[in-house]
Amino acid sequence: MTALRSAVVNEANYVLAHGAKWEYYEIRPVNIAAIRAWKGTTTIKTDCSGSVIGIYARAGAPDPSGYSYAGYGNTESLYSHCEHLPYTDCQPGDMVDVGTHADGGQTHVYLVLRRAGNDLEVFSHGGPLGHPPKTEMLSSVKNYWYSSGHVFTGLRALPLAEKAPSWLVLNGRGERLASTNHPVRWAMGHPKSFRKWDQVRFVRRGT
Repeated sequence: MTALRSAVVNEANYVLAHGAKWEYYEIRPVNIAAIRAWKGTTTIKTDCSGSVIGIYARAGAPDPSGYSYAGYGNTESLYSHCEHLPYTDCQPGDMVDVGTHADGGQTHVYLVLRRAGNDLEVFSHGGPLGHPPKTEMLSSVKNYWYSSGHVFTGLRALPLAEKAPSWLVLNGRGERLASTNHPVRWAMGHPKSFRKWDQVRFVRRGT
């Protein structure tokens, strides 16, 4: 699991540990600033999608709703902005959308905390008003949703693997020779470069 996915799961668990302070209310805009600064003592009022967006914000992840944490976004925008996949393929940090085929409407969103065999443990924040967030096993709620015509869709906003670092290969005059993701492999594969140039150095992109 990537560091960012771990951070999302950790923040969700932190919210669950202080769940009495999170109350279910459908309010927009979502108070992202208050959620980011939250230390478990003040009351947060938001809904299922607001909770997921807020948890992503606390983790330092990009806004999964596509609104750059402007306080908007809901189950519809999560569904529109994220990659779709079979919910059975979801990994920790992914989301599970609850929607209907009939009108294309999205009803609820879960945040995946962990895989348990073929099942998923999820973070859920749903009514009635004032109700705190909780954990559920997806198998325990599937019949409830499917019996009313709803289906599950996996949503992915974060990559599954860390992006490999990219390095620039420079000579002694600072001129670019190449780029590589594996400096040691490049050096072993280009021994003549170290004889041809006075110096070869590797500079990580973004630094």
